[in-house]
Amino acid sequence: MFIQEIKENGVPDLDVIDSQRMNRRFAYRQRMRQELRKRFRIECLGQLRNFSQSQKEDVIKEGDIVLIGDTNSKRIYWPLTKVMKFIPGRDGRVRVVEVSTEVVLSYDQYRGFIHWK
Repeated sequence: MFIQEIKENGVPDLDVIDSQRMNRRFAYRQRMRQELRKRFRIECLGQLRNFSQSQKEDVIKEGDIVLIGDTNSKRIYWPLTKVMKFIPGRDGRVRVVEVSTEVVLSYDQYRGFIHWK
């Protein structure tokens, strides 16, 4: 009898092959994510503008008709008033406004007024 080598019929370890493929795929996805983020910053973020600074506020003067805003009621029910006089605070900024509605002359804080055009 001759000593013969036992022949192995098999395939390379699938776990090793699969892990190598997964590592390449992970690196590819990570590279794509970085490229897309870089492209987004260059193309899209440059086109955004800050619209809150560009909006012009209407200047309310004495004698103007304004709506007094109220968050608890619909706009259709907000009262129309006429600005009679501005009352500045100690720092010179207008804090209180004297307004006249249909019946009452009252003092109101200077916020929540919407200029009636």
